[in-house]
Amino acid sequence: MLRVSEDELRNIYKTVYNRFREIGIDLEDSIEIMIEHDLWKLRQIKKNFNNFISIYIDFAVKNPEDTYRYAVILTALKLLLITSIEAEPREKLKLMADEIKRLADELELHTLTLMMALEKSDEENKVVATAKNL
Repeated sequence: MLRVSEDELRNIYKTVYNRFREIGIDLEDSIEIMIEHDLWKLRQIKKNFNNFISIYIDFAVKNPEDTYRYAVILTALKLLLITSIEAEPREKLKLMADEIKRLADELELHTLTLMMALEKSDEENKVVATAKNL
């Protein structure tokens, strides 16, 4: 994932989006959710790695069921997107699109949870740093 630029990531998702759009299926909101999630992770890994990993580990330890579901969602979405490139009948793509939409909505909740946890951690680190400077 680190070798992929933000533009390359957007282009990958654009290819999938166009595949569905060609047959009249709108996945814009779902694709946006997935792009936002992946871009956020990419930026955190590049700029805030230690804190980002700490948040993920903390999330996994405190919420094992949610962590499992998050992993299932990410894996299922990636497999659906890959499979959609080759899928032919419109009916198959429609079923895939429905599942992508459902999973993307769940992904959004996990993304927001992780974003808030990281933001809280960053604020706590700033308070500690400020206190040390006093």
